[in-house]
Amino acid sequence: MNYLSVAIISFVTLFVYRRLALRLGILDQPNKRSSHTKPTVRGGGIVFPILAIVWFVLNDYQYPFFLSGILLVALVSFTDDLRGLSFKLRLLTQFAAVALMFLDVNSLGSSWIFLLALSILSVGWLNAYNFMDGINGITSLYALSVLGSLWLTNKYVFFIEDSIIVTTVITTAVFSFYNVRRKALLFAGDIGSVSLAFLLAFLMINLLATSEYWFFILFFLVYGVDAVITIVERLLQGENIFEAHRSHLYQQLCNEFGWKHLQVAFIYAGTQLLISALIITGYLFKMPGYTYLIVAFITVAGYILLKSNLRRTLKTRTALIIHDEGKNNSQL
Repeated sequence: MNYLSVAIISFVTLFVYRRLALRLGILDQPNKRSSHTKPTVRGGGIVFPILAIVWFVLNDYQYPFFLSGILLVALVSFTDDLRGLSFKLRLLTQFAAVALMFLDVNSLGSSWIFLLALSILSVGWLNAYNFMDGINGITSLYALSVLGSLWLTNKYVFFIEDSIIVTTVITTAVFSFYNVRRKALLFAGDIGSVSLAFLLAFLMINLLATSEYWFFILFFLVYGVDAVITIVERLLQGENIFEAHRSHLYQQLCNEFGWKHLQVAFIYAGTQLLISALIITGYLFKMPGYTYLIVAFITVAGYILLKSNLRRTLKTRTALIIHDEGKNNSQL
């Protein structure tokens, strides 16, 4: 492929879309659940399904079912960005898109129980990735860390054409130009986060099916830990997990403790890159399975400890504020 052409198409697509979105008022308005303070163009992730079409045309029309799946979730997600759709409808189309994707994965097996479980996990991943798209830079930087790991792994376990990974890397890097900054020019929107998650899921499932080495799933560990633990916490608190919130660790770091968006985004991506490097090293040197379990345990334990400490600090700070306010009122 001519990767320069990919970069140019990505830049032109985002430039034109941003101009149109500003004219049409396709903006993400800040609210009490947001981590941004100014209206920002949303839906910039439209570049991902468009570049999927470009790759499809330039590569002898490979993976037509995958392309159909990503276009389906992109269409529904973009409609949701514009005017909102019911979660049930979005969930139904995601399952349909994942079923289409499976048709383009080799050696996936035919056990309906296995396919059902994999479908549930895949749809869960799409929504987890969407939930994690809440601050500048985190979606694209995390994707780049995963894509880099998949590209390197493809050198040792060939599971897909290199060009689809490189095309996604270039497109994500171009999107980062607009998003990885203190004041983002574009947000990915649901169309971006869901489409990108769909791409990553397709690559991962091909890798797992080819290698039969299930520890590669830990390439998604950091996002998985934050998403799953936050969902469990909210369920235990009786909250509606489908409503917007600011309960993720990355949100608390930015909104409650004043960390910069890009600082947190780089920490997430860097942590995942380190974990992925350990997984690849373990695969190459045939390290025992318990090694990966230790990596997962340390990640989960570290996350829980950090979030617990932040929660205690926040409670202490709130108590001090209430005490000081009460003291000032009594003096008045």
